[in-house]
Amino acid sequence: MVVDAREVEGIRQDLHERLRERRARHRAGLGSRSAGLITGHLVAEIMRRAAGPRQAYWQRDRLLR
Repeated sequence: MVVDAREVEGIRQDLHERLRERRARHRAGLGSRSAGLITGHLVAEIMRRAAGPRQAYWQRDRLLR
């Protein structure tokens, strides 16, 4: 089991920046507002999955699509 001790805001900021960097690398662009919406969705999904041990696993290849 892997536990991330960061607060939700720290996770949100890291996701926000990584999304923008990844989209920029692929020349897909992502504005700050759009990144915020996607980040909010991802954080909600992370928290939902963390609540149930059977759903707490992510397949890396599905995240990188």
